[in-house]
Amino acid sequence: MFSNLLSQAAETVRPGVLVGEVFPAALPLSPLVSDRLVRVSVDTHLHMPDMFELVFLESSTTNSAMESGLMIGSWVVITGKAAGVPDASELMGGEVTSIEAVCENMQVLTVVRGLDRSHRLQHARRTRVFTQETDSSIAMQIAEGAGLVPMEVEPTLTIHTHMPQVNQTDWEFLKQRAREIGYETGVRDGVFYFRKASGSGLLSLLPGFDLTYKKNLLSFQPSVTSANLTSMVEVRSWDSDNAKAMVAREAVSGSTADLMDITLKPAVLAWRAAGLNVPIPPPPPANPRLAAQLLSLPNPNAFVVNDRPAGDGLLPEMAVADAAAGLAEQIGSTYAEAEGVAIGHPDIQAGRAVSVDGVPLQFEGKWWVTRAQHVFDADDGGYRTRFWVSGRHDRSLLGLTSMGASQGAPPRIEGLLCGIVTDTGDTGLPPKGRVKVMLPVLSPSYVTDWARVVQVGAGADGGAYFLPEVGDEVLVGFEFGDVRRPYVIGGLLNNNSSYHLDGLGGPAVMPPVAGQVVRRGFASPTGNRLTFHDVATVGGPSLQSSVVLGTKSENIALSIDQKMGTVTLSCKPVPPESSNPAGTITIECGEGGTININSGQGGKVNVEGGAEVAVKALKISLTAETSIEMSAPQSIALKSPSIDLGA
Repeated sequence: MFSNLLSQAAETVRPGVLVGEVFPAALPLSPLVSDRLVRVSVDTHLHMPDMFELVFLESSTTNSAMESGLMIGSWVVITGKAAGVPDASELMGGEVTSIEAVCENMQVLTVVRGLDRSHRLQHARRTRVFTQETDSSIAMQIAEGAGLVPMEVEPTLTIHTHMPQVNQTDWEFLKQRAREIGYETGVRDGVFYFRKASGSGLLSLLPGFDLTYKKNLLSFQPSVTSANLTSMVEVRSWDSDNAKAMVAREAVSGSTADLMDITLKPAVLAWRAAGLNVPIPPPPPANPRLAAQLLSLPNPNAFVVNDRPAGDGLLPEMAVADAAAGLAEQIGSTYAEAEGVAIGHPDIQAGRAVSVDGVPLQFEGKWWVTRAQHVFDADDGGYRTRFWVSGRHDRSLLGLTSMGASQGAPPRIEGLLCGIVTDTGDTGLPPKGRVKVMLPVLSPSYVTDWARVVQVGAGADGGAYFLPEVGDEVLVGFEFGDVRRPYVIGGLLNNNSSYHLDGLGGPAVMPPVAGQVVRRGFASPTGNRLTFHDVATVGGPSLQSSVVLGTKSENIALSIDQKMGTVTLSCKPVPPESSNPAGTITIECGEGGTININSGQGGKVNVEGGAEVAVKALKISLTAETSIEMSAPQSIALKSPSIDLGA
């Protein structure tokens, strides 16, 4: 029964190893060095750089790495072929990244390890911003900058007005973007790719490599689960321009397997897992009229995510739809997993499908390989290929301990950051008082997208409108910690701020009560201010209680003093702050209106003009309950066609 399988296992297959960048100049290992090569391992992975390992058994006089020109940075191509197949295929090409020696058990081993060129994306952490770019154009720029060949980049449609890369390696950033929109990225056969997930893009149309249990498939452990499945995902995000929720829903579909048994499709499994349970409907909205304007309630049968704010852009709904598609792919990739070992064959590669039969019927079909490990070791069965199907889930120790960071989790800025305002010219239509802020802690060159400024109140028809100025220090927070959604919470005082020292007419904190705040208010850059001056006492009347609206020097001001019981309106302009040294106070009332000046019972009204007092009207009436007195040191003139002095 196992004769065919055993005969294939008995045949020794050796890999090909070429050292050199260009094929005509690439040299195979010499026969002497090749004879010392005891183990070759090639590990290809959809979500991590491909890796190779060469192990040489040395004698006391040999040094295989030096003899073959293997040094850090050397280009190595490893080929392999199946038993009985004359032509070899390339397994991977990569750069040597480490050379090790293992001296133990009276043996000396030289171990040469290398990675494909995508490892170049993992070195430096960068902070920068891409503007008016799609994800695919961003991926091409980064790949070209790293010296990679971006020949397999599937176009994306959403244009991001502001896409930040914040303290991330290029690898982390590309993984984040790919994960968020349901793409995958890496390097295969020396070519950079940024494409739809293997089970859902163009690769899904290619036939899988045939594996039959007890022939060329030695072991296979598949599993199908509905534990993490829902029939639908829903992403909810906030549209800050229109003040409404954006909702995108996407049906879950599998991208890891296409099985013969139609009852094992993700949608069917999700439905069967839910059974006949009737979900508890959400409570009615607090304000039905407003809720109707803010879109529908969450789907009670969906996997709902609301912590993925979509960046502001020309079409934010497209960004939310992309996020829903990415989430649906992530959820769907959990339903089918497998691990297997096959007679070595170079066609079993990460990102490609294998067609499995000879196993229980429900597990027959196409499986998209997430990771494939090709091992050439005469002491361990010759040439074997181990493969894993796990979707986006990283089962490595790094993946488990990094809580998803190795798979491109979006950057989070927990807490708040201080920033400097760089631009207040909001380009929105209409402008909404947004500003751009430089975050020097991240990078002096990093500037946020347009950030909304928190106001004391901002309603449909009324509210406050206070904006920071260019150069002001502000405190910035981020929605769900996502750097793409900044908010300016308020301004901050620093050594460059002086208005709080004298702009309010005096110190804010002063005796007689230590630590008592006595002045509060607002001051403009030119000195205009609104000041509240309060000096309270415990259990007694206040020592000072006044409000001043005026200029810095209070020469032009309205002062309301509760303690003294006075209201003073003054206009004494002083050059050069004022261009009119004379000053003018105008009290004006509309046509048919009335101006009343009343001092109250026993009070006085004093009108004094230094040069002249002029009173003009169609009719002037002077009435006194007892007497009227007019006096002048020189003369009093009364002019009229008729003068009536009757009693």
